[in-house]
Amino acid sequence: MSLTPFLEILFKTDEAITTVKHIRQYGSKCSSIIEFGVRGGGTAIAFFQAQLDGFTGAKWKPRYVGVDLVNDDSINNLQQVAEKHNISFEFWQGHTKNFPVFKADALVWDTFHCGGALSADLERLSLHINKYIFIIGVRIYGIESEAVKRNLDLAQVAKEIHSDVEGARMGMRIAISDFISKHKDWTIACEYAELTILAKKI
Repeated sequence: MSLTPFLEILFKTDEAITTVKHIRQYGSKCSSIIEFGVRGGGTAIAFFQAQLDGFTGAKWKPRYVGVDLVNDDSINNLQQVAEKHNISFEFWQGHTKNFPVFKADALVWDTFHCGGALSADLERLSLHINKYIFIIGVRIYGIESEAVKRNLDLAQVAKEIHSDVEGARMGMRIAISDFISKHKDWTIACEYAELTILAKKI
């Protein structure tokens, strides 16, 4: 099964097409995926295709769980696409801090882009992720967070993301570097454009 028509609409530039190739390369090895920041659905479609690429007809169909603060039409559309292509789809509405953790092959992190939030989620979930962590938005928010780039009130952002002001200000590259330095069982497998992929060492 193929989602090529969707991918051709959503990913048109050379950079976007190459990003999808990396997602498919690593995501095809994952039968269960959790995505933080699913609203809009573009990356979810790429990960659906990755799961289809790797599906071998096993007893259990691929599982995808999307997490977001908002449940809108894009979530309903994703569910319809997933069900049509025999992917188990679940949606959990709420803050990532409160997400009930379970074992999965991959985590996709594409929520509010700041180092404090990323660090907290990596620390809490990395023990439960078997293979890969896909982090999106690393180039544009690598040095300065989304809050800084958008000139938002750092104190208010910190409160909303359950972090401190420094965490709201922190870029994502610092969070990734700190995580890798503290967790020797993880390494950087791929860096391309906005995408960084962490891999658990076997």
